[in-house]
Amino acid sequence: MPMQAVFLIAVLIALLAMNWTYLGLDKIFRRKPGGGGIFSATACRWRKDPRRTGGELDRWICAKCGVDAYTATGRAPDGCKRHLRSGGL
Repeated sequence: MPMQAVFLIAVLIALLAMNWTYLGLDKIFRRKPGGGGIFSATACRWRKDPRRTGGELDRWICAKCGVDAYTATGRAPDGCKRHLRSGGL
């Protein structure tokens, strides 16, 4: 491989690294829990429904998209349930 090609690839990688956030790639490829990336699907902010106390399942409502979900663990759901929302009339 010619030296110019190696230099060009190194410059392109450096430009990509410097503009990672500007290009939005940090949001796309975020893998940590609660990151909100496209692949992680954890963009929801869950709040426990105070009206629904006692019983087997806890009701959680997303503050961002309004979807509700139920868990038996006492903890908020792991990911966004927006894709499970019914279409309505």
